[in-house]
Amino acid sequence: MHPLAASVPPQTPNAFATFFKDKTEVIRASTAAARDPDIQRRAVASFDSFGQFSTEDIADAIRKAPNKQCAIDPVPAWIIKQSSDILVPILLAMVNKSFETGVFPENLKHAIVRPILKKPSLDPFELKSYRPISNLSFTSKLIERLAVNRFNQHISTNQLLPDCQSAYRRHHSTETAVAIVINNIARTVDSGKVCALALLDLSAAFDMVDHCILSKVLERHFAVEGVALAWFQSYFSR
Repeated sequence: MHPLAASVPPQTPNAFATFFKDKTEVIRASTAAARDPDIQRRAVASFDSFGQFSTEDIADAIRKAPNKQCAIDPVPAWIIKQSSDILVPILLAMVNKSFETGVFPENLKHAIVRPILKKPSLDPFELKSYRPISNLSFTSKLIERLAVNRFNQHISTNQLLPDCQSAYRRHHSTETAVAIVINNIARTVDSGKVCALALLDLSAAFDMVDHCILSKVLERHFAVEGVALAWFQSYFSR
């Protein structure tokens, strides 16, 4: 038994939910007076539709999906894969209807949220030692991946990401980010100049994303318009 077990109250789902909710509210309150960013509109081709998906697109997405499952799913992922010839037409109709109407289905926004210990060395009896991980249904993640793939094509074609960004890009990772930083430091030192490295860690970064600002970024920086923008806004809404 952990030495603190006797003095620490049991961690209930309500305790975790309250802790995670209060954490974000405190951070939001501390930044409430900050001005909204000035998002410049970029002159690029607009992304106003996800377009139609084919049976081959859906079958390929199912085949490449990881064999993970969620308690919300009526059947495990492997059964969906084995039954893909039967399910593809149904999923195809759902996917295309969602993108045509600009609506992400409300029932696909449900998730099983599990608190995961950030590091093994942290105190498991401290709520702050955990981060919430959402486990979405297979269908929800399938639609997400299809949307991301089409949107990434638009981003890549119009070169809308910074050259040095490593996150959420194909053939990029933390390794490429570290390699860039080390290379820049080495070149600066070799040229006889002084080098300083500033690191910033954002608390609850994803939870703190302002959806209104994110919508403006999509519209102005990434030229997302029409039904595509409506779909993203539907996806963000609760």
